[in-house]
Amino acid sequence: MSLVTYLTPDEQEAVRAQYRAGNAIMEEAVRARKPGGFYANRISAASRYAAEELIKCERFLGEICDASHTDNGIVEAFYQNGNACVQPGLDFLTYERGCTHVVTEPRPDLGEVYARKALTLITGKVALLLPVYWMTTPDAKKLFDETPLARVYILSKKLRYRGAMAWFVFEMGHFEGPTIRWI
Repeated sequence: MSLVTYLTPDEQEAVRAQYRAGNAIMEEAVRARKPGGFYANRISAASRYAAEELIKCERFLGEICDASHTDNGIVEAFYQNGNACVQPGLDFLTYERGCTHVVTEPRPDLGEVYARKALTLITGKVALLLPVYWMTTPDAKKLFDETPLARVYILSKKLRYRGAMAWFVFEMGHFEGPTIRWI
């Protein structure tokens, strides 16, 4: 069975349309808020905290690609860790340049799509920060059946505005069942 299932061009365009529609609202909110405002600082701090916790558990040597486009907490944490970072943002689903690792926080409804795309780009690991419930969705089950999940790190501290979150880590060359840890 293939490690990566590719989306057809029509499926890719449907995902891009869904992504653009959902993110138009988020982007408008980002433009409307004041730089450094309460909401912006909380979101960035939560993502940064989650990334710092992941860095304590996983070793990431090489370049990090973060597909987020409204939050730079993940990039900040990895930059401080000494990693080079790329942030293709809205163009992630059409991004073609390879990278060592993809570490990002996609919308839960696009978790599987981001994972599949990321697996086509990497030579190392994919780490997705998603709600814990995501692993019980049909899309996630299908993905896990085709591409073995290496590790799940459940954040023991709830992230403000997000509820219970976990890092879902895929690693090239991993074919056994996942390890689950609380961090």
